[in-house]
Parts: sequence; structure tokens; C-alpha cells
Amino acid sequence: MAWPDMDDIGELVRSGRGIRAICVITWNADRIRPWVTAMNPDVLGDGSDWKTLSPDLDPIVVEALRGLTLTVNHNNTISAGFEKDQVVGVLLAMRDARIPIDADAMQGWALAHGWAGKNPERLAQYVRDINGGKRPRARHVLRADYIE
Repeated sequence: MAWPDMDDIGELVRSGRGIRAICVITWNADRIRPWVTAMNPDVLGDGSDWKTLSPDLDPIVVEALRGLTLTVNHNNTISAGFEKDQVVGVLLAMRDARIPIDADAMQGWALAHGWAGKNPERLAQYVRDINGGKRPRARHVLRADYIE
């Protein structure tokens, strides 16, 4: 895959059934750095672009993402219905608990752990919206002690 960003990788994963490996050529390392951080791929050639990786996600965020990975149906969009309620509910709970959430790092993690299509991109957009002060609607409200 030549010169992708994380959205392009998500589209490849969605439409490329049975892909077991990819070779990525980048023109701007920052566009895929969160994905490289999460995937920890074998780097061919000069690896100087990858000496500095994205900051690690908070362990609580990683655990929440693992839970969402097991909970949501990845054949559905996270833009509506049960999947949206689950994702937005967890993100709002983390924000309310003052857990830092990073859109790009979470998108990279999602791509590296089986999220496909536009869902990793949509996850990042929810995080950006929440970090910007918006409160996306969700029917599913988590208990106040969820993060504890």
C-alpha cells in the first residue's frame, strides 16, 4: 500500500478479505504513526522515522477499547444503533472520569485490533468531538462507577 493514511488502511482492511499481511510505503510518517505504534510491524529499510512512536494509551483506555472490540458488531457502523450507544457511552464515561483520550492513538489501536472500514475513523471523530466539548447522543448510559 503506497502513501496511505489510517483511513486508507481501514478501507483496505474492510474491502480486502483474507489479507494476512501488507507492506506500507509512507510519505508522511505522522499520518500512520499511531497505527505503527499499535501494530509494531517489522520495519524494512531505514527505520529512522519510527524511532519516535505515538504516546502509549492509558491502560484504562486500552481496556475500554478491548471491551468495545468484543461488544460491538464490526459488520455494523458505529454511527448508529447499539454500536453507537456502546462506543459513545464508554467514551463519555472516560471523559467524565478525566481519563485522557487521544483520537489518533485510539484510531491506530482500533485499526490494529480488527476494526475495519470507517469505524476506526468514526471512533476518532467521536473522540475529537468529545475532546472539543461536544456530547454525542447515546441511549446507553453507563453507571457512574464504570471506570472504577
